[in-house]
Amino acid sequence: MSRARPVHRFLHRVGILSSASAVLWALHFGLVAGAGGGAGVAFGPNIELVGDPGLPNSLEENESSVAANPRDALDVVAGFKDNTQTAGGDSCYFNTTRDGGQTWTPGGRLQVVPDGTEVCADPSVTGDLQGNFYYAYLNLHNPGSSISNPTESDILVSRSTDGGGSFPSFVVVARGLPGAGLTDKPYIAADARSASKFKGNLYLSYTFEDDVPVFVEGIRVTVSRDGGATWSSAVVLDRGTATTIVEASLPLVAPDGAVYVVYSEFDGFDLLNMKFAKSKDGGKSWSAPAPIASGLPSPGEFFLRNGDPKFATTAFAGLRANSFPTAVITPDGAVWVAWIDFARGSCNSQLFEPPCDNSDLRLTVSRDGGKNWSAPVKVTDETNASDQFFPWIAAHPNGLVSLVWLDRRLDPANVDYDAFYTNTFDGVTFSPNIRVSSVTSVLGNLDYIGDYIGLAATGTGVFPVWTDRRDKNNLDMFTARGTIAP
Repeated sequence: MSRARPVHRFLHRVGILSSASAVLWALHFGLVAGAGGGAGVAFGPNIELVGDPGLPNSLEENESSVAANPRDALDVVAGFKDNTQTAGGDSCYFNTTRDGGQTWTPGGRLQVVPDGTEVCADPSVTGDLQGNFYYAYLNLHNPGSSISNPTESDILVSRSTDGGGSFPSFVVVARGLPGAGLTDKPYIAADARSASKFKGNLYLSYTFEDDVPVFVEGIRVTVSRDGGATWSSAVVLDRGTATTIVEASLPLVAPDGAVYVVYSEFDGFDLLNMKFAKSKDGGKSWSAPAPIASGLPSPGEFFLRNGDPKFATTAFAGLRANSFPTAVITPDGAVWVAWIDFARGSCNSQLFEPPCDNSDLRLTVSRDGGKNWSAPVKVTDETNASDQFFPWIAAHPNGLVSLVWLDRRLDPANVDYDAFYTNTFDGVTFSPNIRVSSVTSVLGNLDYIGDYIGLAATGTGVFPVWTDRRDKNNLDMFTARGTIAP
């Protein structure tokens, strides 16, 4: 969940082709990259993931996160949020595949604090070298409060020791109380690097929100060194000001065990910076915040076009979107950070969280531990003034970097969207973009579809999980297995 400022916002199967047939299929459909680009990928059928099969009135599935088992590339877990009214509110669910994405099994609902309300949000999933999965999520609640206005926001982490088959219990990692630092947008990463002396550590970063004496947001990080049973006292990495917001942090682990926390800084008008902090000692100490890319052309949070005729003329009309970062570290230690901005587009800079047009996916890379960063490059090959938004990035064991995002290039009105994909080895040249979704999502006047989507990568496969609206009445969660051509 992100926050509408300055007040709190709490509302808001796949056949595996043979190597030869995969190459022929990719060539036939133009999916093999040219010289210097990435790798050819063929996507199988779209598969709908299911929250609770016993609850048919699923309304709003969004905010997906997906992770592969470092010990078994066929074992992948996807988490997401679903507004299921008969379940009592927003719930977090998971699905698991044990056959590399050919079939997926619904796993059920994540537990939350049992106090009569259930508002779960912001799921994230990671896996460790022992084959365990960890699912972090936000639990908004308070005894006696309404579901639409809970007054406590806690961060919970649930552990699976059976390869993602079940998440039977949780621990409370961080508490959030009004005036004392409400919590938001947690994300978790495991040190699954075999050469790291800190392997097995878990890192969870999150936004904290304080209202006293004035509203500020900041980034905290906490560490578990015992498989998620206990967590260290949270360390403040950065604290925003009354006019700037730091949010949407992601922890990343390098091959040597160094940890990066990447996040955005923005003001809702015309200031956007990407920043990071770094630890070389397993999270005991952290560097001062440092820049990744500064002065980016985006307000940070904004509205994109939907079917509402009031878009561009009325404040807060349109589809809520953002420039939150997505990031990954490849086996060579390079740090890759991607986001959405308006280098070729425009925003109404006179409005807070303004209406904007022609958003692009851009990428930067550091190959020296964050000392220097490449100039941001446009990732996609669309040539019209369409929007790209909600990207995610993942790295393969051979250094290939995959990216997925939502894209409006197929709609002349720049409203309806599809999921698209590309990859790269060098961060400069990219494979031809592939449409992953088989049916276009019809957005209509919908103003919120979550804040992010997910992507996982293995040696032979890639697993995007995205928010889909091919059913014009519901938001659903879809995936498709991508097979990498040799």
